Amino acid sequence: MEITVSQSYELPDLAVRWMELESRADGGFFLSWRWIGSWLRTTGANPLLVTAKQEGRVIALGLVARARRKRLFFTVHQLCLHETGVAECDAVMIEHNNFLVAKDAPPGLMADLLRALQKGAPSWDEIVLGGISDNVLADIQAAGLTAVTDRLSPDFGVALSHQAPSGRWEETLSPNLRA
Repeated sequence: MEITVSQSYELPDLAVRWMELESRADGGFFLSWRWIGSWLRTTGANPLLVTAKQEGRVIALGLVARARRKRLFFTVHQLCLHETGVAECDAVMIEHNNFLVAKDAPPGLMADLLRALQKGAPSWDEIVLGGISDNVLADIQAAGLTAVTDRLSPDFGVALSHQAPSGRWEETLSPNLRA
């Protein structure tokens, strides 16, 4: 497997590669080119491109932006996955964040990607992974990194397959929740 971290890429070429991988992945809306392309165009961000290939075929893509943050008396260098690191730009946060990964990618790929970032990216102290799942958190720890959760956000959803006898899903909710 070959993992590269690149500073130079053309947006139209990235769009083609991203959408091709998207057709072979379970990324969801926030990892779709519709979201990622809009994010890049809207913010003007110029993140690093992380690409994993296996046998010449792209199996993972991700964009990490470099940022700096003050912590007491120190400046912390960060890499932010699919975020700019600028609070005003990241106010509309990404949900269900991760690298875009092919369905047939080998297990442990996230750990490999993080290790490659440790070796190949510019010097950084922290990687910011907003909107990730518990599964991604386990992969981070498998890479030998310490994960610190600075905030938890609820993930609201309704299982539409759980219908009430009348066929209206709203009736499966408590009166307070419906209100």
